Amino acid sequence: MKDGSTTKLIAACFGMAAFSVAIISGLAVGNPANRILISAILSMFVCQFVGMLVGSVAEWLARDFVATYKHAHTVPDIYEDSTESGSVEILDEAEALEIEEAQNQPTPIRGAAQAA
Repeated sequence: MKDGSTTKLIAACFGMAAFSVAIISGLAVGNPANRILISAILSMFVCQFVGMLVGSVAEWLARDFVATYKHAHTVPDIYEDSTESGSVEILDEAEALEIEEAQNQPTPIRGAAQAA
């Protein structure tokens, strides 16, 4: 996600939740329509501002956590020589298939021949 998009998303969720709660509670109490809309719009703006604060703190915490994690868990260089001699045997297709078939052969179970 782009920088700030998480903050905007959280703020929008806070604002829409506040608007919905204000509408539903106003209708449940039986307030007139103009009072319901005014309180809903006012609560939407206030909660959107609160959501911006909460979202920016959450985004900062997530970014800080990722930076700390990356620093603590560095990825080793994939180009390091992992063999002792420094040489790697390159196989052609026939040799690779022979090795693969040998690895896929089932191993006999001891005592199975004796039981039969």
